[in-house]
Amino acid sequence: KQCTTQSTGSSGINAEYGRAREVCFETPAVTKTTPHRDTLHRVCVLPDHSYVTASQDGVVAFWNPATLQVKRTRPNPDANKPKQKWITDFAMMTNINRFILSTGDRELQFFEASTFEPYCQISGLESVPLKMSFWHNPRNTEESILMYGDNQGCVNVLVIPNTTLAFRKWKQEAKVDGVPTANIEKVASLADVRYARWEVHKDWVVELKYEDHLRSIISCSNDPSTGIVIGNVVGRY
Repeated sequence: KQCTTQSTGSSGINAEYGRAREVCFETPAVTKTTPHRDTLHRVCVLPDHSYVTASQDGVVAFWNPATLQVKRTRPNPDANKPKQKWITDFAMMTNINRFILSTGDRELQFFEASTFEPYCQISGLESVPLKMSFWHNPRNTEESILMYGDNQGCVNVLVIPNTTLAFRKWKQEAKVDGVPTANIEKVASLADVRYARWEVHKDWVVELKYEDHLRSIISCSNDPSTGIVIGNVVGRY
């Protein structure tokens, strides 16, 4: 009887939770013109409830949440070049108002969100970054974690205790094609940044995220034996 009561109570809670998540879609859907002409890799919601979209050709668009109109766009910088850079993912760094693009050339590129100007980049990654995620500590916005999953099934983590200092150091590196560039092997020595790389999946990493309440990174792939892996960030706490 006790089990039945608990089960019934649980079912009631689940039903109520399901109703709370119900969303009404008006049809037909409203069609909007998009600046993207290639595969859309990421849609992000910012703290002010606006949206950001990024596509494989490097186009980044910021959208008005009320009108769903594009407010501003970073166009494809390689549109007129014979060989275009392949963008694999996008992540916002809301604590310092920058965004990151990962590329098929094994780079992490950082841009000013307000002007779209390149700030710096990290090059020489061991493999192609496919999915990125960025987390900053809400209790200490200087403390952050940048992570990316690659085409070798590895999870790569940069634990940054002082974000402002780290970026100041990276920006002082020598320029490549006009952009300050820090090699991944040197990044950790510049500003007390801890870098770790674990081979945890047997297939490409298709998503990852840091969960503060678990103090762990959750990553997933299409391989059935390592579909979801939860790993602790060593030395984080």
